[in-house]
Amino acid sequence: MTPGCVPPPWASAWRGPALWLAFPNGWISLPPLALLLPLCLALLGSSAPSAGAALRRGWLSSIVGMAAVLYWLTIPMATVGNLPMALAAVCAVLVATCLASAGGLFSLLAYALRGRGPLAQAWLLGLAWYFLEYVYALVAGFPWLPLGGALAAWPLWIQAADVTGAYLLAGLWVTVILSLRHWRRPACVCTGLLLAALLLGYGAWRLHTTPLEDDPRGEDSVAVLFAEGNIDQNQKWVPAYQRRTVETYLRLTQAELARHPGEKPLIVWPETALPFNFDNNGILSALVRNLARQSQSPLLTGVPGFQYDAAGNMQVFNRALLLDPSGNTAGHYDKEHLVPFGEYVPPFLDLPFNQYHRDPEYRAFWQKKNGVFYMLNSIAFLILAFTPVTALIYRILFGIAIVGDLLYLVAYEAWEHSDD
Repeated sequence: MTPGCVPPPWASAWRGPALWLAFPNGWISLPPLALLLPLCLALLGSSAPSAGAALRRGWLSSIVGMAAVLYWLTIPMATVGNLPMALAAVCAVLVATCLASAGGLFSLLAYALRGRGPLAQAWLLGLAWYFLEYVYALVAGFPWLPLGGALAAWPLWIQAADVTGAYLLAGLWVTVILSLRHWRRPACVCTGLLLAALLLGYGAWRLHTTPLEDDPRGEDSVAVLFAEGNIDQNQKWVPAYQRRTVETYLRLTQAELARHPGEKPLIVWPETALPFNFDNNGILSALVRNLARQSQSPLLTGVPGFQYDAAGNMQVFNRALLLDPSGNTAGHYDKEHLVPFGEYVPPFLDLPFNQYHRDPEYRAFWQKKNGVFYMLNSIAFLILAFTPVTALIYRILFGIAIVGDLLYLVAYEAWEHSDD
């Protein structure tokens, strides 16, 4: 495409609906539509009149697609974070804006490569897609909306991930769609079709030699029992409800075990299913250990982990705890890659006006309220720092950041002078 020309209208208009239909949505799932995202971003970038325009087009237009798929973020922010629905929607859009920056960088690279041959563009942009997905998952802590995640609904398309990994596989599919984009060039069409045939052919071979089984049986199979207590998040961390939480999981698990007598499945409970110090709460932990012992089944559950550092400061971990069939602790794993804002606050966002790290009482308040306002404030300032936006949008985002600070102060003062 000639630099500076206008991209086809569908390059922007179809991004949101295509992503929404590509990922699971409760209506219809068409995973290959996810490939329209890199195709549209490449078209927007290669047709941009300048590097800044390419970055802006890719970033701002990607927000539409990301927000369409991340709409569900408004639900936990409203129900768990007690935010008004309008403000929860703003938070979801801000998260989508941060993730959409990868789309801006991809379009910028497409602009930089517009002078190269179409095959070189396809391969280099495919490699760039792999790199962006990997780095954003590694650094940003948000491994959401990967291309492979959409394609996973059609197992044939993702079997090569056991060789390439999910991110590189996504890059190869990007190379396929960008090669086929040049349908009038035989070399590009042949490359795209050959690569697609290799990926799908390998997938067909894998599924033929190791077919998927809905109800696997035999020596190599493992029975797994999942229990979801669906505990109200407003009650989950209240000490008075801890015993009720444990009893809920015990009841659900025992009922399912009774339906399958003689089986000794791996029992799996959710993340932080037991919201207390498991090692120090002898009464409640004994109930859980007795379940594993009586059922002769290993039990894997989420718990908060606690330990003290050399300075005597308590450290809290998001821990997965494994009990053996005798009810003894077999081991544990502490989550290493935490989600920014949700599980920790990046140190570089510890701004001077922020009391989060300097005031223990203030920090306890925000941990109690799930830190939603802190996340809103921090993300807004990130956008202000890195988003190429118009003066009007800049003022809107700046206003959101200021409102977030005001909500900080008002909510903190209200809590400080309450009996809660």
